[in-house]
Amino acid sequence: MGHNIHYATYSENVNKKIVQNEWDEYAAHEDWQEGCSGLPGKIRWLDHVCDTPEEAEEYISSHDKGNYDQLAVKFRDTNSIPTSSAKKKSLIKQIASYEEKKKLFDQAHSLANQKSAFISCPYCKSKLARQYLGKANSRIGFEGCPVCGTKDIRASSVQEQLKKLQERIDKWRAQLKEEEQYLVKKVAVKAPIKWLVKVEYHT
Repeated sequence: MGHNIHYATYSENVNKKIVQNEWDEYAAHEDWQEGCSGLPGKIRWLDHVCDTPEEAEEYISSHDKGNYDQLAVKFRDTNSIPTSSAKKKSLIKQIASYEEKKKLFDQAHSLANQKSAFISCPYCKSKLARQYLGKANSRIGFEGCPVCGTKDIRASSVQEQLKKLQERIDKWRAQLKEEEQYLVKKVAVKAPIKWLVKVEYHT
């Protein structure tokens, strides 16, 4: 027994009766042991056009009445049109560069790479053997204190630099997301319109 949900895309001028019949036959075949004759209901073809495939899924979800509701909505197939810009390429390059920079800085300042044989936890004052600390050691695998549980006991200057690098990365990621959304909207008027169909049935 199970609740089955399927999504499928069709051209804007698809024959709706054929789509209904195809899914009725599919559901009947899947649930033939219980004498199923098709989908629990007719597909509701909503008169609305979404700007992206993702928005179409969200629109269907927000208009789903439950109880095996069959839905379809139009959307602009922006995935079929390449979207790029100089700004997008630059942001991707900057993010990759700083992610690598952060990774190398993190590794260089790992507790496992410290020269001292013992390291003191600045929080619980425990004296810790360096060989059991740091990402380079699989027995621990983190930069914290195994005694008090503090996640990172490295110098505050190291932690602050890692924080700044991550903040820069997060800022660029947010800008990249905005740029991608802008580009999608920009090409939406040129994108072909299709139907997103969601069907549900029980087996």
